[in-house]
Amino acid sequence: MIELCPKSAFKSKGKKYELKQFNEAIADYDKDIEFDSKYMYPYSCRADVKYELRQLDNTLADYNKDLKIDPNKRKKIVGEN
Repeated sequence: MIELCPKSAFKSKGKKYELKQFNEAIADYDKDIEFDSKYMYPYSCRADVKYELRQLDNTLADYNKDLKIDPNKRKKIVGEN
């Protein structure tokens, strides 16, 4: 089994977020999305970072892309059955 994005890579990006290295974190998530645009995790993470930078339109676009990839996630968020 091939692991597309090792857990250590996510920890590294999370660390950049914690250290407020937002532009570097966005660049990392951009690379993940280039690699696999159908994987939802980088979109939601990048949206979190963009929110911190108050890039609200871009934040919303990333969250919407995340929800488009996994429509069931919306049901979990808003409590729909």
